[in-house]
Amino acid sequence: MAGGGRRHWDLKYKYAMSLEDFDRLVEEQGGCCGICGTDKPGAANWNIDHDGQCCPGGTKGCGNCVRGLLCRSCNLMIGYAEDDVVVLRSAINYLHAYRNAA
Repeated sequence: MAGGGRRHWDLKYKYAMSLEDFDRLVEEQGGCCGICGTDKPGAANWNIDHDGQCCPGGTKGCGNCVRGLLCRSCNLMIGYAEDDVVVLRSAINYLHAYRNAA
C-alpha cells in the first residue's frame, strides 16, 4: 500500500513510523478514513492525523502523536478548525440549524 522513497522518509521523520506501521494502520481502519469512512484518500495517499500539541517546538514526531488516517478533506477540515472541538461542534450546530430551517 505505502510507497518507498519520499513516503518512507516522511513517515520515519515526521511520525516515527515505518512503512509496515502505516500499512498496519490502514488495515486496522479497514482502508477507510477515520472520520467520514470513505475508502478514497482524496490525494496521493492517506493523511496521517496526529496531535500537533504532543511534540511542541519540533518538526519530528515522537511516534505517540498519531491518531489515525484521514482522507484529504477530513484532514483539512480538522486542520482548519485547529483541532478545536468547540469550533467543530459549532459547525455541526450551524449545519443542523440550516438543515432544519429548509
